[in-house]
Amino acid sequence: MKIVLIRHGQTLWNKEEIFRGRSDIPLDDVGIKQAKAITKRLSSFGIKAVYSSPLKRALETAQIIAKRFNLKVKVDDDLIDFDFGEWQGLDLKDVQGQFPETYQKWLKEPHLANIPNGENLGSVRSRVNKALNRILKEQQDDVAVVSHRVINKLLILAALSLDNSYFWQIKQDVGAISILDYKDGKLSLSLLNDTCHLGKTEKSKDF
Repeated sequence: MKIVLIRHGQTLWNKEEIFRGRSDIPLDDVGIKQAKAITKRLSSFGIKAVYSSPLKRALETAQIIAKRFNLKVKVDDDLIDFDFGEWQGLDLKDVQGQFPETYQKWLKEPHLANIPNGENLGSVRSRVNKALNRILKEQQDDVAVVSHRVINKLLILAALSLDNSYFWQIKQDVGAISILDYKDGKLSLSLLNDTCHLGKTEKSKDF
């Protein structure tokens, strides 16, 4: 069984480096093209289920993929994006200026960072693990899971039995594909942050 982890396509807020969190931002034109490119890449996979965060940017990506395989998207609330609290809707420079100490903690010790009125990585990892365990119980064939940068990173760390201090050592670019193989009760990472399928489509960095 393969779990194909997909980060959603680009939004305007990705491009402008605005913290998204729970803000329900749709894909932009580039994001839609990226979702189609992801779908083409997955055409050789035996995808039997598509799971998604409830937020538009992930759900729109998932719907494009699901249509290719004649499937309905399974929305899982535990795959929703990290709650960035007071950072949500602010661009990177504003966060650096208004929350300098917390931002430096986020960069250097993300597992210890507590964003004002937001979540921390520990609590998010708990709900992400619930989603992962449900998927493993419900499915035996290849599945696509469409979510967000923070969520996908935590899923990969969980699969590798690494703690949250390794957060920044995992990259998840917009539109990227990663693959977790599940065999004999164990997960292994066989592909990480692949964006080759995007080709000439505008690529976005890990933000």
